[in-house]
Amino acid sequence: YEPNTHGQALRIEANNAPFNPAAYTAEIFDPQSPGPGTATCKFRKARGAVQGMSFYGRRKGSAAWNSLGRFNISPATLTIPLTSSGQPEEWELQGRALLRDQEVGNPSQIAELIVRG
Repeated sequence: YEPNTHGQALRIEANNAPFNPAAYTAEIFDPQSPGPGTATCKFRKARGAVQGMSFYGRRKGSAAWNSLGRFNISPATLTIPLTSSGQPEEWELQGRALLRDQEVGNPSQIAELIVRG
């Protein structure tokens, strides 16, 4: 095991490069819908270099992103505005890292999920 190569590649060891908020890409993962009109999604905080995450969502196929809130603790619990209750909907989620209450860096990859109706 070589900490400077294997450890950094596996994100077990921190690298020595200073944190660059402009180049950081937010990371969200494991979206789930535990109940009607709700979703949970985990996020990473760059080993403490960012304070939280802003979440945005849209119905799959829609162009406009809706703000779903800002969260400091992972997993985030999101309230999803469904068009018709009782019907599941396909949604896309995206996150932006927060540093001192300002969005920084690049948005996360889009995570897809089916929200229970």
